[in-house]
Amino acid sequence: MSENELLDIAEHEKWNILDILLNSIKLFGYNVNACNEKGNTLIHILAEKNYNLLNKAIKNGADVNICNKRGKTALHVAAENNNNEAVFVIIKAGADLNIQDCLGESPVFKAVRGGNTIALKYLIKKDAITSIRNKEKSNLLHVAAESHDQCEIVQLLLDLKINVNTVNRLNHTPLFIAFLKGNIQIAKLLIKNGANIDCLHKYTVLHNAVLKQQTAVIKELLRIGVSVDSQNKNGETPLHLVIDNDLFEVFKFLVNNGSCVNVKDTDGYAPLHLASANKNFEFVKVLLLKGALINTQTLNGDSPLHRAASHGNQSLVEYLIKNSANINLQNNDGYTPLHLAILNRHIATVNYLIARSANTNIVDNFNRPAKPINSYYQQYWCYIPLRSVVTDVRLEAGRICGVFTAARPVMSHRGLTADELQKAVADVVKELTEERDSDLKKQINFECDSDSEIGTKETITQDLYSSESKQSADEIDKV
Repeated sequence: MSENELLDIAEHEKWNILDILLNSIKLFGYNVNACNEKGNTLIHILAEKNYNLLNKAIKNGADVNICNKRGKTALHVAAENNNNEAVFVIIKAGADLNIQDCLGESPVFKAVRGGNTIALKYLIKKDAITSIRNKEKSNLLHVAAESHDQCEIVQLLLDLKINVNTVNRLNHTPLFIAFLKGNIQIAKLLIKNGANIDCLHKYTVLHNAVLKQQTAVIKELLRIGVSVDSQNKNGETPLHLVIDNDLFEVFKFLVNNGSCVNVKDTDGYAPLHLASANKNFEFVKVLLLKGALINTQTLNGDSPLHRAASHGNQSLVEYLIKNSANINLQNNDGYTPLHLAILNRHIATVNYLIARSANTNIVDNFNRPAKPINSYYQQYWCYIPLRSVVTDVRLEAGRICGVFTAARPVMSHRGLTADELQKAVADVVKELTEERDSDLKKQINFECDSDSEIGTKETITQDLYSSESKQSADEIDKV
C-alpha cells in the first residue's frame, strides 16, 4: 500500500482501517508526512475530521508544523473548522502557534474567522501573538468586524488592547468594516471602546448602506454624526446614488433627514440633473418641493431641462417648463434643450418645445440653429450634423464638391435613402447660401457623388441659385 492510498483512506473516513494501519505504520514503512495534490498530509485531514487518531499519527512521526500548499498547518485547519479537541492535541504536541499561511494569517486569525471563541481563548492562554497583521494589513479586529454575531470575540480582542483604529491596506478601520457589513452591534461596541468615527466621513460607508437599503445602518450612521451629504471620490452624495438606482423609499428618508438637494458631484451634476435624465418623475417633484434649483447647470452648462430633453423625457420636459425652467438656456456648446431634442430624434419633445415658443433661431457654437428645415421636417434630426458636414466642406474647399460622399455617414447613421439625403443636402445648402453674400453664393458649386448607391450625377444647382448664377451641368462637371 502506498502513502497516497493511506491518505485516500483518511479522506474517505475509513477510520477503523486507518487505525489498524497506524498501528503497523513502522512495520510497513509508510511516510506519515506524505502529501496529496493540495499539499495536505494525514495530520491536516485528521485535524479537520477525526481528532481521535491525531495522537496516534503524531506518535508515529506526523509533523504538526508541516504546511500545505496554502501555507496552513494542522492547527490552522483545526481552528477554522471549530475542531477544538484537535486544537488542544496539536498545541500539546508542540505546534508553533504563530505560523502564517499564504494570506499572512496565523491560527488566531482562523479562530476569529470561524467564530471559534474556545480555540481563540486557548491560543491566547498559550501566548499566541495577537498583534499580528495579515498581508492585507488587517488585524484581528478587522477580521472580527466582518462577521455577524462576533460581539464576544470583539470584546475579547478589545480587552487585549488591540488597536481599534488601525487601518488596513485599503485604509479601512474595523469600525468602517463593521458598518460596511451591516454589523451594527459590533460597530456600537467599537465606538464605545474608542473607535474614531472620522474615518466614516472620508469614505463611502453611508453610500454603501444606502445602496443596500440598510435603513438601520443608515439611521445609526446619522445618529453618530456621519454627514447625510458625505461625498465619495466622484463627489456623489447618497442622494445622487438613490436617484441613479431608483430607490425612492431611501430617497425620501434621506431628504426628510436633511439631505441637501443642490449638492453637485465633480462633473457639476445636482440630484435634479440625474432625476431629469432618468425619467424619475416622483423624484423631480420632491426635489423641486425641497428647493432644488431648476436652472442649475453642470460643468458643461447643462440644465435639468437639457438632460430631460436629451433623453426624450416628455412628461418631465413639460413639468420642468411649467415650473419655470429656462427653455432657451444654452450650455457650453451653445446647445439649447431644443438642439438636444433634435439631435436625439425626440420628435414629440421637439414639437412640444417649439409649441412652447422655444427659440429656433438660437445658434450653437458652430452657428447651427435649432430648427427643422422646410420640406425635410420629418428627417430634421439629420439637420444639425448635416449642416456641419456641408459647412466643413465649404470652409476647406471654398466650394462644395462631392458633398454627398462627405455626408454619407449622416445617411448611414440616420437611416436615410439616397433620395432623402440628396433632398436634405439641397435644403441645407440652400439655407447656407442664403446666409452668405451674393458673391460667395456664386462661387459655390457642388455635384452628386457618382457612386451607384447615391445615384447618377446630376446637379441641383437650379434649386439653389438665382437665374443669374446658374451654370450648366456640364460646366459644373468640369469643376
